[in-house]
Amino acid sequence: DREERRIAATAAAVAAEDEADDVEPGVLRLLIRAATLAVAFSPAAATFWLAVLVPPFRRRVWYPLLARCLGHSGACFVKWAQWSATRSDLFPDALCAALGRLQAGAPVHGVAHTRRLVADAVGCDVEDYFEAFDFAPVASGSIAQVHRATRKGEALAVKVRHPRVGPRLRIDAQLLAVLAGCLEIVPALRAFRLRDTVAQFGATLAQQSRLDREAAQLVGFRRRFGRWRDVDFPAPKLATPSVIVESFLEGEIVVGIARRQKEQRRLGENRTRAEKRIGAYLVTRGEDLYLKMLLV
Repeated sequence: DREERRIAATAAAVAAEDEADDVEPGVLRLLIRAATLAVAFSPAAATFWLAVLVPPFRRRVWYPLLARCLGHSGACFVKWAQWSATRSDLFPDALCAALGRLQAGAPVHGVAHTRRLVADAVGCDVEDYFEAFDFAPVASGSIAQVHRATRKGEALAVKVRHPRVGPRLRIDAQLLAVLAGCLEIVPALRAFRLRDTVAQFGATLAQQSRLDREAAQLVGFRRRFGRWRDVDFPAPKLATPSVIVESFLEGEIVVGIARRQKEQRRLGENRTRAEKRIGAYLVTRGEDLYLKMLLV
């Protein structure tokens, strides 16, 4: 009965997601979303010129305020913030540090939402399926948040999608496309092909919003990297468009390691031999890993 319930719920969720992917948001929904975003960013907009004129205010108050506005504006904006946090070559270090908190510290959703989606995914109440389940998330990103759980003695990570991620992504991508089209009226901006860039960005985010597709990618990565002893990926146990139950792997965000070593260089601290080896490994092996994921 539990398995039948789980399969039926998963099939219904996949069908609903596939149908929603083909529906364009209406004009009214676009206008409402645009107004909502205007309100969300109003604190940062209202203090923009003060931030321009007063550098200490900009670093200590405005950058964290901007990060907060982005964090509460949906997956598109959180994802942009996460990308920007890695680009210290383009943005000030203080801004990258503020935005970097959204790498794993984006706003979280409530227990009721987590409980409902996980129960639908496993086909029964959360407590009946898991031996232990921590409803306090260990991390939260642009698309979903992660919970620790235990089943049959195995440590698991349960990734639960945030509410309304799919619809908001489609609406925000449409709004960005409209904005890009308006900006391309300016001749100097046409060379940047903003509409094509926005379309690619929206398509990538739409793929990431489906956790069942992410699980399929993990299965493929585990197969292709099976002979790499220094690389591992979580093993999916079950997946729906809104939930993945997978093996739990400890890790650290690469940006955090790079930022720590950069701070050591700024303070004139000597890095240990091990720290130098870690830096070299991340660059060389990371490049190998990225290219194989991209091309193979």
